[in-house]
Amino acid sequence: MNHTILPTKVGTDLRKKKQRYAIVGDIHGCFNTLQNLLLELGSDDGYNPPNDLELISVGDLNDKGPHSIQTLKWAMALTKSGKLHTVDSNHGRRLARRLVGECKPGGSVEKSYNKILEEKDSDIFLNEVTSYLSSLPAYIKVSDLEGKQIVVAHAAAAERLLNTKTLTQRERNFFLGADDFKWTGNHNVVTGHVTVKEPLRIKNNFSHGHSIRIDTGVNLGNMLTAYLPDEDRFISVAADARDLL
Repeated sequence: MNHTILPTKVGTDLRKKKQRYAIVGDIHGCFNTLQNLLLELGSDDGYNPPNDLELISVGDLNDKGPHSIQTLKWAMALTKSGKLHTVDSNHGRRLARRLVGECKPGGSVEKSYNKILEEKDSDIFLNEVTSYLSSLPAYIKVSDLEGKQIVVAHAAAAERLLNTKTLTQRERNFFLGADDFKWTGNHNVVTGHVTVKEPLRIKNNFSHGHSIRIDTGVNLGNMLTAYLPDEDRFISVAADARDLL
């Protein structure tokens, strides 16, 4: 396979759904820690969320941790069942590009790439992963149960781009990879990408909105964090030792 990965969506708007959400930070293949977090969120089996809760992932499902394949399989299964929504991310997009030969070997993506090739029926699985990762939107809009809007993106968001029908490559890269940005909206934006020791709120002095960062460095041995918009609170679990091999 050798073709260009093209983004299929700018954003996904879920604001009409009256639904409880948990927004989950960068997982990076730390599947055992993810299972522990799901149990903390009320899961019966450490795999599916509770019936009254849907999950949103800020991306970076793969690389760095040892269980990228399990994490990707989990994400694809829950997406099909409507229990998970995920935004595009730099590690996810790089893996998709690597799988179709669009970028050179190297970096943390290589371990995920090789594990995919080791899978039974690897050609089928490779296509499934590529289709899934290349279909993810740059951002997701949701509303909490009070109707307040929340924007979820991997790294950054700009209010002026949230109603744009198409994004330039530079604009899309901003959503996926910016290390610093100034949020100007009156609602909250939740991102991962930039590692923080604890969940971080950054107040915009010129509006009522906050930028909330929830990549709490699980692959570095710290925590995996979820943000619950309806309760305006965080739930974090310590990195599972099985994910730090």
